[in-house]
Amino acid sequence: MGVPKALLRFGGRSALSLIIDSCLSAGYAPAVIVLGADARRVIEAAGDLRSANIVIHEEWASGRTSSLKAGLRTMARLAPFLIFPVDHPLIRAGTLASLRKAGETAPPHCRVVVPIIGGRRGHPVLCDASLRNEFLALGDEEPARAVTGRDPGRVLELDVSDPGVLENLDAPEDYEQALRRWEMEEAERS
Repeated sequence: MGVPKALLRFGGRSALSLIIDSCLSAGYAPAVIVLGADARRVIEAAGDLRSANIVIHEEWASGRTSSLKAGLRTMARLAPFLIFPVDHPLIRAGTLASLRKAGETAPPHCRVVVPIIGGRRGHPVLCDASLRNEFLALGDEEPARAVTGRDPGRVLELDVSDPGVLENLDAPEDYEQALRRWEMEEAERS
């Protein structure tokens, strides 16, 4: 991409600042942001991160799940949490609010709420606090889905209409497509 994904620009805003604002607008507590490679660069260029708790994860290269675990270690043990990859920055606040509401009203056996669109699972994933230790027990290279997919009976799939839940910015053309969609949505709001 040429820059860290957190710094991809949407208008005058970074992907990371869009995510933080969407989470706050949806009623989530301040974000815990785990930064590894280029952490200082992201902090300096992402925009106002004062509403977030920043975790600098020096061991980021040991695996993606090591970053998740670094964030979980800083959070309250009783709080549900979102696993929200930075490469999904255009998820609407309304979608996040729907996930939160679904988590609050889900049957007691449901511990994971995952958005789906067109039958495909997306991001972010809302996890009950009771799963914290299962994530912490994962190896640094093990995927988070080793926990979220362990017991299909504890997963609640939430139908959403937000294409952002599937929009993964892994290549420059993904970013270009997301930027075009964001620009169209901004023009419609104006």
